Amino acid sequence: MTLRELREKKMLTQQQLAKLIGVTQRTISAYEIGQAKPSLDVAIRLAKALGVSVEDVFEAWVEGKSSQSPSE
Repeated sequence: MTLRELREKKMLTQQQLAKLIGVTQRTISAYEIGQAKPSLDVAIRLAKALGVSVEDVFEAWVEGKSSQSPSE
């Protein structure tokens, strides 16, 4: 499951999740498409907001990153 799928499962927009964890919507987007990797501190906040483990957050980030085509 990707970060986007975890977020959508909680019925949150990127903006809502960003506000919950104290980052920008653009940062959430970058995490979801694999352009940026969340720090441990942010991963902990993501995990709490999404109701998953920190390990799940990083696994979802890897999944999202690997699902992007090389041209993106």
